[in-house]
Amino acid sequence: MFSVIVPVYNVEKYLYKCIDSILNQTYTDFELLLIDDGSTDQSGIICEKFASMDSRISVIHKVNEGVGPARNIGLERACRCWITFIDSDDYVEPDYFKNVSDTILKHNNADSVICPNIREKLNCFFTRITDRLCETERFVKTSEIFIKTSCFGKSSGGVYSKFYKTDIIRKNNIKFENTSKYEDCLFNLSYYKYTDNVFFINKAYYHYMIDLNPVSLTRLSGNPQEYVVSANEAYSQLCQLFERIKFEEQFQKDIFMLNLKKYTRGITSIYQCSEKYSMRKALFSEYIKILDKFNRKLRTPHARRFAISFLSSNLVPFPVKDFFIKIW
Repeated sequence: MFSVIVPVYNVEKYLYKCIDSILNQTYTDFELLLIDDGSTDQSGIICEKFASMDSRISVIHKVNEGVGPARNIGLERACRCWITFIDSDDYVEPDYFKNVSDTILKHNNADSVICPNIREKLNCFFTRITDRLCETERFVKTSEIFIKTSCFGKSSGGVYSKFYKTDIIRKNNIKFENTSKYEDCLFNLSYYKYTDNVFFINKAYYHYMIDLNPVSLTRLSGNPQEYVVSANEAYSQLCQLFERIKFEEQFQKDIFMLNLKKYTRGITSIYQCSEKYSMRKALFSEYIKILDKFNRKLRTPHARRFAISFLSSNLVPFPVKDFFIKIW
């Protein structure tokens, strides 16, 4: 039933626990795709070792490009009806696949299944459950997905602890953008705009490990250009979503405001990574135009909107904007 996609990059310290937790599932009808994204440690060798012992495992080695392209390779190779993603420094409970499988068989019209996840730190007894949509197991509306879930809410934007239908992904050519900025959110937006029936299981099986290895999935990128790519794609996807589903105007404004708040972080990135005035000006000019597109979808007064309007004005010279951002 399941294709399990695990991007792997320099996680030799945690990889055994991750793979063992998958192979020890009480539900055994799955394939495991390990995508070695150009690891320079023993991760690739560990993947091959497991593959030699279990026929359900396929290993794909590739040059390092990032978690998005690695997952896309997995999407291309996936052969089962449902797809789920597990990060290579995380692990899952033994009954994870079994309970999701039972849910899918019981609610066979489900387009996706979402579970909460357990956030924990290594060598720390404190854990907390996040991404809890509601208090009971039930189908959730598309509007709830975009407001309350990790797509755009305050909780994580990850694709972990979620299950996706392979035919919806293939039919709509859904894939990850080649950016390290909110690539999971973009994938969720691309997917959930085509779904009508999303089932929420109110039990956490996925252990999301915090601050283990900051480069465990992919290369880190301080490139502010990636905010440009991500913000532009998010705006395009949102416009397509609201064209397909006629949500109320206030709901659309709420979503655009959430994204405007999220992507203004890119301005900080520009000023952290671009020491040269000319480079800062060029990046800022390109990026602020995209933020202004979000801004124009909103008509109510808001301090952040006012700031974006000010920064996008052609009447204000860039040196003034430059100074304003530094004090902002």
